[in-house]
Parts: sequence; C-alpha cells; structure tokens
Amino acid sequence: MLGVLLGLLVALPAAAQVDGLLSEGSRTVEGPVVALFPLQVLNQTPADSEDLRLLAEALPDALAARLVQSGQFRPLTGVRLQRHLGAAGIPAADGDATAEGMRAWLQEAAEGLLEQGQVQEAVLGRLMAVQGGLVAVVERYQLSRRPAPTAQLVGSAVAVADKAPAMLEKAADLLRQLYPPETEVVPRAVERLVVLPSALRLPIGQSHKLNVLAFDQDGTLLPNVTLVFQSGDEGRVAVSSDGVVTALAPGEATVQVQALGRPTTAGAASVTVQVLAPTLGFRGGATVAGTAGQAENPLVFGLRLTPSAAFQTTAQRVDLSRGLENPLTFLTGFFSSLLGGGRVTLDLDARPSQDLTVMLEAMQRSSSGYFGTGVGLVAPLRQGIESGLAVRLTLGTQMSWFRGHRFTIPVELNADLIFRRGEEAATEARLALVTGIDLFQ
Repeated sequence: MLGVLLGLLVALPAAAQVDGLLSEGSRTVEGPVVALFPLQVLNQTPADSEDLRLLAEALPDALAARLVQSGQFRPLTGVRLQRHLGAAGIPAADGDATAEGMRAWLQEAAEGLLEQGQVQEAVLGRLMAVQGGLVAVVERYQLSRRPAPTAQLVGSAVAVADKAPAMLEKAADLLRQLYPPETEVVPRAVERLVVLPSALRLPIGQSHKLNVLAFDQDGTLLPNVTLVFQSGDEGRVAVSSDGVVTALAPGEATVQVQALGRPTTAGAASVTVQVLAPTLGFRGGATVAGTAGQAENPLVFGLRLTPSAAFQTTAQRVDLSRGLENPLTFLTGFFSSLLGGGRVTLDLDARPSQDLTVMLEAMQRSSSGYFGTGVGLVAPLRQGIESGLAVRLTLGTQMSWFRGHRFTIPVELNADLIFRRGEEAATEARLALVTGIDLFQ
C-alpha cells in the first residue's frame, strides 16, 4: 500500500489548490451552489485506513474541479464547506461515530444546508474496499418541499477502480452519471457528424447553407459544437465559417467539416458540391454596331446549349505515352470531359431576313460573369447574302434576383468577325447586345 499512499500524496497538492480555484471561480460563475462532503469510508482495515481516508477527501475535490471547469456550478469542499456548516449551526461530526451514525450525520448536514438555503445541491458518498479493488458510490440531493422540506435523491453514480489513484480518474465518469446528459457537466465526445444535405447541386453564383448535426455515442444530439469548414477546391466552391457554400465555377468539389472544442472520435464529414453551368438559354437583343451596308433589321434572337452531363472536372494525372498509343481513346476522353464540364456552349443566333449563325464557344465562367471565344458558320436566310466563317468574342454577366431558383438573367455582348465567301469576299464586323434567361438542369 506504500505505492498507493505515494500516489495519493502526489494528487493531494493539486487537490489543495482546488479550494483557491473554487474561491476565485465562485465570484464569477452564476449557478447552483453544490456542497461536496467527504466520502464515508466503509470496510476499512488498519493497513489501508489512511489511504482510504486520503482518497475520501481527495475525490470530492476532483469532482469540484470538474464542476468548476464546466462553468455551471459553485462547489463547496474542505474549509469552505466547514464554514458554511458552522454558519448553519450544524455541529461537527463525531470522529468515533459508527457507520450508521456517520451516515445519519451526513444526511442531517445535507438537509440542514439545503433547508437554510446555504446550498442548492448536496453530494454525499461512500467509499468501500472490496476484494481486488475499490468501489465509490456517490449520491446527489436537492431540496424537495412536498409534502415537507426534505433532501430528495435526484442522481446517483458508481465507480470501480483497482487502486486509489485510478479512482481519482473516475471523477468524470461519476459526474456523467450524477447529472443528466443535457447538463454537459463533462463535455460529451463527438462520435458522429452528419451533414445535410449529403450532396449538393448549385447553379453557378448561388449559395446554400449546410446543416451539420453532431451526435455522441448514444445517438444524442450535441449542442454548442464548434465546426470548421474547408473547401477542397476554393476555385470552384467557397465556404464561409458558418457553413454557407457558394458556387464559383462549374465543376465538382468536396467540402469537409470537422468538430472542435470538445473531445471527438469522429473523423471529418464531407459533402460533394456540384456547380452547374446553365444548360439552356434564350437570347433576344439587337445589333448595336457593325460594318456599313448591313441589313436594316437589327434584331437578334438566339439559343444557347451547354452540355453538362458526365462532370469530369477533378484533377487527373494524364499519361501522355498511353494517349499516344491509343490516340482515339485519348482524344475522345479529352473532348467528352470538355463538352461535359459546362465549358463549351453551342450558340444559335438568327437575324430575321438576314442570316443564321451557328457558333461553338469555349467558356470560362465564374460567379460574377463569363468570357468566351468561338468559331462557327454563318448561313444566309435570303438571296444576295453569302455564307461565311465567323469568329466570336463573348463577354457576359448574370443576375440572380431570386435565390434558390434555377435560372438567371444574363446580359451578353457578342462581337463577331465574319469572313464571307463569294466573288466579292468581304469581311464584316458586328456587335450585338442581348439578354434573356438561362436555365439550369
């Protein structure tokens, strides 16, 4: 038992500092005052009586330290508890009292403090030496005024340890049993994180808030969990500190969530965010500038088609040697990812009684606007106009006044340079300003 005694002597200086910590904390913490009495020692032998006595005094201090850390209680132990007992007129315990007598004194002292309003809660307990270890039984009482004022048992806890120092480490387990889970006297560990929704499809430029639920090992929802959000690709998806996800560019990214501020056994939870480019757009506008001699009708009506299936925008390692061995497969995969990632748009523009333009454009999109360059063909809609090859430069922006809806209002500027065929090969330039609506899948 010498090792046990030395272990307790090491723990006691820290326990002696608890009284000063409690005295300082009690001036700032608002919460119920809790009296923690020394544990009653049972089944002791002359060989281990001193060790058990030290443990019976140290364990309430360990419980008090945990209560102070929670910031919800003002515990009383040691000298401060004796002062309150004296102020309440409760005599000191008889050192020669039997086990039954000591138990009765503890009950009377707890009831006296509760009835006089000195404390709001009282914690009593027993420490027993059994074969192969120690058993601590702790009970929590509150004042009940019905039918008569009396101390009512509102919580109990049991802890088993093989040695005295190990029993001091059971303070957190005892408090978890004494108080209901929602009290959070001892912070519960985060066992699992759930992100809602688990997958997200957002039109470019729009935002959505992620809801994260944290559960303990019993499946109980944990309040006041600090969460940290991180985007795997900040060029495509941005996420704020409170979990608001914003779609920046077409593609796919993963947002990870981690819990901080309490013990956790849960790994990072993740949600896949898919940023959508508009799949179908309608345009209407007019030609605002152009080469002299063009038709008088300036109206322009258009259609925009953007393939968005089979997103393939995550970074991949390209093996050029394998691509050269099978160039057809390599090129097919390259163009399918290009066409399926919202980066290529097919433009169909009609100018009544003049011509029809079919354009294939490569687009760079962001949440604030888009930029594109393309090449296409111009087909005449009346006699006297030759077909030709066209090159286009597009600048545009989109406005979304209705958050959550899958459409935006674009404003687009198209600059075309047209190379006509025929005997009098001519080059034309025209500038069109159009608007309309873009729809997302």
